[in-house]
Amino acid sequence: MKFTRCYFSLTRGRAAAVDYVAWSVKPVLLKDASAFVGASVICLLFGLLINAQAQVSLFYDLPGNLVSQIPESTGPPVILRQPVMQVVSAGHNGSFAVVVADTTSVTYQWRFNGADLLGATADALLLTSVSAASQGNYSVVVANPSGSVTSSPAMLYWDSVGDGLPDSWKIKYFGSVTNVTTSGDATGDGVSNLQKFYEGTNPTNGAGLNPRLIVDGLNGYVRVSPDLDKFSLDQTVTLLAVPSPGFNFVGWSGDLEGANNPVTVTMTKTKRVTAVFGLPLDYSLNTTNVVWRSGGDVPWLGQNYVTYDGAAAAQSGPIGTNEQSWLEATVFVPSVATVNFWWKMASFTASLTVSVNGAPQSRTLSRSSDWQRAGFYLVPGYNVIRWTYAQHTFYFDPGFSAAWVDQVSFTAYPDEYIDTDFDGLPDLWELTQL
Repeated sequence: MKFTRCYFSLTRGRAAAVDYVAWSVKPVLLKDASAFVGASVICLLFGLLINAQAQVSLFYDLPGNLVSQIPESTGPPVILRQPVMQVVSAGHNGSFAVVVADTTSVTYQWRFNGADLLGATADALLLTSVSAASQGNYSVVVANPSGSVTSSPAMLYWDSVGDGLPDSWKIKYFGSVTNVTTSGDATGDGVSNLQKFYEGTNPTNGAGLNPRLIVDGLNGYVRVSPDLDKFSLDQTVTLLAVPSPGFNFVGWSGDLEGANNPVTVTMTKTKRVTAVFGLPLDYSLNTTNVVWRSGGDVPWLGQNYVTYDGAAAAQSGPIGTNEQSWLEATVFVPSVATVNFWWKMASFTASLTVSVNGAPQSRTLSRSSDWQRAGFYLVPGYNVIRWTYAQHTFYFDPGFSAAWVDQVSFTAYPDEYIDTDFDGLPDLWELTQL
């Protein structure tokens, strides 16, 4: 009588907080040789059964020796990273790759426009000598004994010019490959042709546009909510201007006007917005008991970069073509008086004017000038003095364009004919004719 023994054992160790579990089977005694075949089948089936949880098949011979150990697959492959679209120009190679979760017993077959590529059976595909004929969809079929899955198609575009824009895209929207640039913006919405290509938007009518928001602030910053790289068309965004210590929020400039804070912006196009912060106007202009106001397209602001007295001065807000920025003082004087100040302008296309109680004064600044002193006559009672910096023509100046006012003072004259320097001219007249 012959006996055949079949041993099985499986030990799973502790990993990720899983306790050891031991499986074991006592020897199986077979009384005669006629049971050899049946024993081998029992050994094989039992071995497969108890090892299923370990995802490994163990094969034993009749004496009980391990013959082979083959990993098992529990399902079709899972793709973790899909092939990615690319634009390839002359002289460059194209390449695609795929990443799967478990590479055990996995095979690959790359396809071009749905047809198998001969010899393309690795997890990556390298394309040399790329030409216009190479343009199309590339995908890969990943398979294992449990099944197969096909990746998402990835487009390879041909770019004969080498600027990053596919020839086919240029022809589709512009009818030519030579009259289109990556930085071009046919719709004037602030998004370049290159950005529109990658975002899949129409470069000729803005359909599907994803506008950008560019914010800036000097002596402060702007909080944007939601803070995104790009926005959906007509999405609303909230802006909050936050000044640095010692500064005040003055207003908005660029594609947003006014002084509301916070404020909501609707993204109908790409927008550039600047938050204007400044020092207090009464401090910057050396005054007390004066009510200061500012407005226009962009208000004036106090700053300490350009000054007459070395401390601070008021500066016009940053304006563009056909825009203005005004500064206004309301003051009470008991008798005839003068308002005196220093002013300066840096522009060849703007003007700085003064009005008193709504009446334009004859003296103005109409081109760049250094600091000059000026004075104007005031009547007894309340007076409103307004400085207006205006840009009336197309503005193109590579330098900085602005106006400044500093050291504003008010002097009352109970005797309007007094002549303290005995030159025969009243002081009041001399101060207003400077």
